[in-house]
Amino acid sequence: MVRAGKRLFLSVAAALLACGAAGSGAHDLAVAAAAAAKGGDFEKSASLFRSAAQAAPKGGEFARGCLERAAESLYRLGRHPEAASAFLELAEPVRDETAPADGEFRARMLLFAGDAFERAGDARRAGECFAAAVESDVYAPAGAEAALRQGAMLERLGKFEDAERVYSRVAGSRGAPAAAGPDGGDAVLGRALLGRVRALCCAGSFGQAEEALPNAIAAGGDPDGEAAYLAILCRQGLGRGDEAREAAERFLAEQSNPTDGAAPASAKRFAPDILYWLASCRYSQGAFAAAQKSFARFATIYPDRPEAPGAMLLAAAAAFRDGRFAETSPLVVALVKAYPDAAEVPRARLLQAKALANVARFEDAVLVCDDLLERFPDSGCALEAAVLRGDALRAVSGTGDYFREAALSYAVALARGDIGPELYAACSGKLARCLLRAGDAIGAREALANLAKRDRRAAAAAAAEIFGAEPEMFPAGSVQ
Repeated sequence: MVRAGKRLFLSVAAALLACGAAGSGAHDLAVAAAAAAKGGDFEKSASLFRSAAQAAPKGGEFARGCLERAAESLYRLGRHPEAASAFLELAEPVRDETAPADGEFRARMLLFAGDAFERAGDARRAGECFAAAVESDVYAPAGAEAALRQGAMLERLGKFEDAERVYSRVAGSRGAPAAAGPDGGDAVLGRALLGRVRALCCAGSFGQAEEALPNAIAAGGDPDGEAAYLAILCRQGLGRGDEAREAAERFLAEQSNPTDGAAPASAKRFAPDILYWLASCRYSQGAFAAAQKSFARFATIYPDRPEAPGAMLLAAAAAFRDGRFAETSPLVVALVKAYPDAAEVPRARLLQAKALANVARFEDAVLVCDDLLERFPDSGCALEAAVLRGDALRAVSGTGDYFREAALSYAVALARGDIGPELYAACSGKLARCLLRAGDAIGAREALANLAKRDRRAAAAAAAEIFGAEPEMFPAGSVQ
């Protein structure tokens, strides 16, 4: 939780000093609560601090201090809705002139409430609290932090223009940026200006974003590499792709990489984003060998990133697109071994089956398709896997048994609800051919009759090709 430079809990000594005009009962409860908090028993400290607040004079500074620490204990317990309610109670104006009713205190309580609501998954109420904290005192550290949180939330909601306005307001409250020194300059101003650049990029306003970048860097430096990443995106968005790629390559070259199996010791936080961007750029340009190398490097250096399974899949896809089918299968095997439950596994296995078929390893392709269909029958790859299985069996077939197995695969594909009209016609023709080769001429004609119910012309053309029949084998109205 954001603390704005304040300790989370009172020590026992601080509790004794803070009791002031509180009664002895409140005093004893506060001491016991502070001791419980110090010992890590936040359940007990939350209850005791709440009791101390109720026992003290209502609205007084001591009572509000106890309530704040009760809220902090609830937060530490993960009881975020209760913590948020307590912080909101503290944010309400009080009549007692001894209570800290200034805007900075209220902004801080609203910030804490918004943070608790956000952790509880209540984005609407979190946003309301952040906005109220900004209105309370945007110049205070808590108000500025709340504005930054509000901007980030608006970005996640895709409201980039609103986010840009929030970041601009924070930047305007901080004054002109000074050059970032050894301490990084004005961190809040730097985050606000960089957030504005990010929002402009997401909104497609790359020209404005590029113009705003120097001020952002001047205010906060670029300790995480985000400014470098945004500069690359700006160049790409403005049609200067070569400059963007060169900038990405320079950035990555500056990141030391002492070992191939770990993240670079001095790598900035956005180094993986830039590496993934560069790999994707190379893939889209058709530079598949370079793309494969970059994706493989990403997966090796950053195996815990959520994009790692996708990077391994794209490395395999790059090898496949480059015609290096023998290299594709080992890459898929490595992906499945490293991330057996990843969402990319079905697509990877389908890619592996295609690669095996392309090097005439049809039986192995069939086995891969069998595994895919058994483990992921409802995946978006299942239909294509069923068709590919049939094609591979036809390619390796030497007896009627193979043709019957292939026919079964096509029948499975035809029974799926996600099959389109063109693929339905193609599979019907393949099914008829397999049944005929397996000695089932009647079944073959039935397959084409079923096709005629959907597409009479396609059925007639397939019949003419397979049986040498006239195109009018299925005249209009003959199939009921």
